[in-house]
Amino acid sequence: MLLEKLPEYFDTVSGDSETSLSLEDDVARLIINQFRWLDFVVDPSSFTDKLLQVLSICPLHLKKEIIGSLPEIIGDQNNKTVVDSLEQMLHEDPSVIVPVLDSFSNLNLDHQLQEQVITIALSCIRTIDAEHMSCLIQFLLLSATQLNVRRIISQIREHLQFVRIPHNRTMQKNKLKGKLLVDNTEASILDALRSSLQFKSLLCQEI
Repeated sequence: MLLEKLPEYFDTVSGDSETSLSLEDDVARLIINQFRWLDFVVDPSSFTDKLLQVLSICPLHLKKEIIGSLPEIIGDQNNKTVVDSLEQMLHEDPSVIVPVLDSFSNLNLDHQLQEQVITIALSCIRTIDAEHMSCLIQFLLLSATQLNVRRIISQIREHLQFVRIPHNRTMQKNKLKGKLLVDNTEASILDALRSSLQFKSLLCQEI
């Protein structure tokens, strides 16, 4: 009943995250918060199906918040359904990539689903917005295992091209204390690579 009431409150915000209501005034978010960390769900399959059904029509700011909270709401139930639904949403709206990756990271997935998630993430390398590339790279590298590390690294090497990343080249012409300004996007990608290599010796060995 609560999930079916949720769409009634979609029009209370503009959809722009910068002008969204505070939590205490946002009824839709308050409803969603009631589903976090439930001790027991009588029918988890029906609950998951209804939640994903409502999620598909949510405004973007609420959709991102729910996606990022799915591991807290769904728990370890129906992970296959959740992964398949998030993959479909990602195809329809690539802007949800960051909360989707967060959700994938926090779901308790078996080996088969983990490999499916890696395949989904790898398919995004060529199309993801530059500002989200560092999150994708870090997710892939930290998800590496002995079985998939070579595949992950080879795909990153093949598709991660700094020259293809769209950003304002004129920014590089500006000088600050005699030095070129560092592009934040490329810097964040390099930082993701650095931190991942430091965290997992497996990556260093394979590279």
